[in-house]
Amino acid sequence: MSTLSTNEKQLLLTYLQKHFSPSEIEQLLISHKNNLIGQNGLRKKLAQIDAEYFALAYFPKVFWREFGEFQRELLLELDDLLHKEGQRLIYAVPRNHGKSTIVSFLTPLHLILFKRIRFILLLSASDDLAVALMNDIKAEVTSNEAIIEDFGELKSSEKWSAQEIWLKNDSCIMARGILGTLRGIKWKGLRPQLCLCDDMVTDGMVESESKNEKVKNLFKESVLNLGDSYSNYLLVGTTLSEDDLISDILDPDTTGWKKVRKQAVITFSDALDLWSHWESLYTNREDEDREETAFSYFNEHKEEMLKGTQVLWNERWTYYDLMKKKIDDGEISFWKELMNQPKSAGEYIFQKIQYWKSLPELNELDIVMYIDPAIKAGKRNDFSAITILGEHTKTKQKYILDGSMHKVLPDELFKIAAKKIHTFPVDRIGFETIQAQSYMKQKFEEALWKESLYLPIIGVHSKGKKESRIESLQPEVNSGDILFNSDNHTYNTQIKDYSSKSKFDDCPDSLFGAVQMLKGNKRIQTIDRKMLGI
Repeated sequence: MSTLSTNEKQLLLTYLQKHFSPSEIEQLLISHKNNLIGQNGLRKKLAQIDAEYFALAYFPKVFWREFGEFQRELLLELDDLLHKEGQRLIYAVPRNHGKSTIVSFLTPLHLILFKRIRFILLLSASDDLAVALMNDIKAEVTSNEAIIEDFGELKSSEKWSAQEIWLKNDSCIMARGILGTLRGIKWKGLRPQLCLCDDMVTDGMVESESKNEKVKNLFKESVLNLGDSYSNYLLVGTTLSEDDLISDILDPDTTGWKKVRKQAVITFSDALDLWSHWESLYTNREDEDREETAFSYFNEHKEEMLKGTQVLWNERWTYYDLMKKKIDDGEISFWKELMNQPKSAGEYIFQKIQYWKSLPELNELDIVMYIDPAIKAGKRNDFSAITILGEHTKTKQKYILDGSMHKVLPDELFKIAAKKIHTFPVDRIGFETIQAQSYMKQKFEEALWKESLYLPIIGVHSKGKKESRIESLQPEVNSGDILFNSDNHTYNTQIKDYSSKSKFDDCPDSLFGAVQMLKGNKRIQTIDRKMLGI
């Protein structure tokens, strides 16, 4: 019989301290002095009350990375689910966040080994995927030395096949694909007590409208009728489209489920200008060492760039990792795979934006600035957006010279705008004046005077439905009549991601304001500032 190593003993002590007082631990260690392991060992007793310890103690090669808080939360949700009967829980988890390892590996082993449940059904998108999940379980039951030491030989001679195993402790695990035979699944007259549904759809299924609908219908008509009144359901997966099974059940109109949606990024950084510049460095094809250049820039500004950020599983995916992945894999994949917020291309009206490669002389352009200020700069408030738009006086081609979005206080926004005016020969400025923004316009004028910038500032009170205003830009944007600055990554992303469901629309609304200024206002003749030495 093997004994616990020093590291294993330390792990045991760490998790004993979670549940027991020092005196209780001392008593437990004395009473188990000669049987830390084995069928009556302390390791087994602690694993029974702590699934996280069970994972680390029995499967260290699988669970070598520290658990994230959301994984502990999932274990607690599972425990709560099993204290009741006839419950349904859906847990949407980002890709590569260990959901299958927890749900389809750790959970069935823990429940079956400790005889908490007798009959578990594993369900996946296909028989092959379900069998792969089952193979991992079978390998541990038959060859994991720690399990054999503490639980004995569990392989039964009654049934041990690819999709069904019976264990000597009078329990059973079956594995099925949703497209296979599902009706009438029983074991010794018992229907599944727990249905673990893991990744029920694949990308190929979602891409086919008929297959997607078939899976949703099979789930509702067959899967949810496999059990009895005592049967519990756990459905885990990642949303692959706005119309897949997971999205359907997460929909507020779907009843009968407890719903949890997790996202890889919980809180994004407010340092938009810094991240936008970082993205320019990271995507600069002319720099052979662009990844190193971008990482050096990040390290120089790390504190400010990470301020207020929060991610779901920092032990695996840091905020920097996720921002890289957003660029490497693309926005669509990022929001679908990691944010559980898939975007339907049909709803996004600005998918064909085009970029200028070079600009005409600035003195050939009629240049306006439009500012859409946020009233407040708190976490839950809108961004402030600034668009500097130039129109060629002869060709009427429009160029976005600079577009940016900011989550800053008004005084800081005024400084940013003033700096831009020093860079671009802006002829006039539009300033949205709704609610308290009218007062902000006055303060902005005063701020520009202090900078010796004497430009006309036009207060704009936008009329009509904002959604209709923004959608009116579609023909000009998609035809290339408005060309974008490829360096304005954050601004461009909000434009491309705009839909009627968008939470933020400050950049497209700012662009609309700038376009209207060019269309509706003649260029204002002002004194040449150079004549005044300004």
